[in-house]
Amino acid sequence: MELATSCRHFPGPVLALGAGGHVLDASQDWLNRLGYSLDRVLGQLWTEQVAEFDWPQAAALLHRCSQGEVVRGQQLCFVTAAGQFLSMTVCANCQPQSAEQSAEVRFLLLLTAVEVPAAEQILQQFDDPFRQLVENIPQAFWVLDPATHRVLYLSPAYETIWGRPCREIYENTLTLLESVHPEDRDRIRAAMQIEWEEGVPFNQEYRIVRPNGELRWIRDQSFPVSQVDLGIDRIFGLAEDITERKQAEDLLDSLAVETAAVTGTDFFPVLARQLASALAVSQVLIAEHAQGKAQTLAVWSDEQLCPNRSYDLAQTPCEIVAREGYYYCPNAIIQQFAPDLIPVAGQTVGYMGVALQDSQGMPIGHLCILSRYPLRHPDRCKALLRLFAIRAATELQRQRIELTLQQLNTDLEVRVQQRTAQLEAVNRELESFSYSVSHDLRAPLRHVRGFIDMLSQHLSPTADPTTAHYLETIQSSAHKMDQLIEGLLVLSRVGRRELKRQTVGLNGLVEGAIALLSPPKAAAANAVFSIAKLPAVEGDPILLQQVFSDLIDNALKFSQHRQPARIEVGILPDQTLYVRDNGIGFSMDQADQLFSPFQRLHSRGKFDGTGIGLAIVQRIVQRHGGMIWAESQPEQGTTFFFTLPESAEA
Repeated sequence: MELATSCRHFPGPVLALGAGGHVLDASQDWLNRLGYSLDRVLGQLWTEQVAEFDWPQAAALLHRCSQGEVVRGQQLCFVTAAGQFLSMTVCANCQPQSAEQSAEVRFLLLLTAVEVPAAEQILQQFDDPFRQLVENIPQAFWVLDPATHRVLYLSPAYETIWGRPCREIYENTLTLLESVHPEDRDRIRAAMQIEWEEGVPFNQEYRIVRPNGELRWIRDQSFPVSQVDLGIDRIFGLAEDITERKQAEDLLDSLAVETAAVTGTDFFPVLARQLASALAVSQVLIAEHAQGKAQTLAVWSDEQLCPNRSYDLAQTPCEIVAREGYYYCPNAIIQQFAPDLIPVAGQTVGYMGVALQDSQGMPIGHLCILSRYPLRHPDRCKALLRLFAIRAATELQRQRIELTLQQLNTDLEVRVQQRTAQLEAVNRELESFSYSVSHDLRAPLRHVRGFIDMLSQHLSPTADPTTAHYLETIQSSAHKMDQLIEGLLVLSRVGRRELKRQTVGLNGLVEGAIALLSPPKAAAANAVFSIAKLPAVEGDPILLQQVFSDLIDNALKFSQHRQPARIEVGILPDQTLYVRDNGIGFSMDQADQLFSPFQRLHSRGKFDGTGIGLAIVQRIVQRHGGMIWAESQPEQGTTFFFTLPESAEA
């Protein structure tokens, strides 16, 4: 133990450590510098006197020594008995020893205190303009020695922002953490540790609690600077008070949340109330403009919602807002405008208004605040009003569009009622027309046909061929006229008949249509039919039966001269139905006449019929919500395609 005992009288700070790093002895110089008694440190781990942030470096130092390395120039920060930091340069080595000397000195540390320049000396490194700048800026400027983790300089703004003396930070840098809000303290401590150990710049926002209990927000940033040739290794920092910015952000978030889910007539009163509370003003007014007048949408005054009113814009501050887009009068608003022209009564001092503009930038209203005292933060108020003026303008335009749509819907309902009445009148006229056709027109026609029959019987024994031809022509014409009248009646009934929808199997309808055609139609007896498996649809079975009857009848008519006539009824993958024949076809430039009543694409002499059957088919298909069209070429047959709503049970 001679070496350990000799340390006590060494002329300089020296520590003798055992194998586990506990203190075996310490020089009096080291004890004096740190202010400890020998009894206080003997047997204790030496790291208890090392600053916590340097513990990793202290452990690494002993490990290097145990590997046989002589460590020179390692800087560590020690904590004095008074709680202050003392930076020292450490030279250390591992003492050789035998197995019998395991309790002897293992490590010997020679320490040299590092002189830290005073704050005034730090400022001497900079020129006069820079010194004047850092002494007078509202932000707290600081300089840190990364080796000792000690603040070398702190500008006077620190005392203004923190409400604490700079002396506390000079004595102990970690005193800063005492002022940090408890919820932010661990995060800031970790960020400081990373900055000191890894050189990562410090860039944090955190809260502090001033001695009077006031809460403030701080933005703190660091800027490492190294100049090897001058031996300068420093960290510069700048801390600013961002409390007002944070309050504005919180205010904006609060207003956004309060108004986000509100629309319609409730929106403007909610916005007025929230703005009055957020900006601490007595009155908020929101109005829309029309023909030189302002109609208020919400008036909030003295903690209550006031009735809406209309007033002239002329010679009011709101007129300036409408013209210029913005107007601010910090005080004496009543002296500049007549009291009865101020939209909201009261002892108003300050006024600020922004225009509500539509998507083309035209003024459609205004949003203004009135206060009995000068506004504290007019720039912030202006920014906030402009922001919510956009939201208010959007809502106002939405309400105007909604009102227009309501008016259009009302007008549409009136027009629909008028058209319905007109349609009902037309239907009554059609009913009357159908009755006339059925009774008034067909009765004389029956008389003509009856008397022609009687005249034919009377003249048949003596009638010459010419007379007989005349009588036959009159009889045929009367028959055709009766067919035309019957076709008109059927077409009229199809348009007016109520659909009796049900699930209908189409194959049964097709078989029924073919059965009705034969044996009366000779062509049907010789025709070859190909019927695919067809689906079930939703529709009126009687009307759909007529569709297939007319289409198959039409196919037989125009393919009767083919040997054999081929009729195919099928369905495409997209559920489109079709009826195809191999008849004479037609040119597609005539297709627009195909479904018009009484329009015929072929001469009456070659093919009989009234030309109204396809018009009836089209009317039935359309009433079922479908479409019908045809494709054809001369002498290559015709295909009619049509769609019907498929059954939900299919």
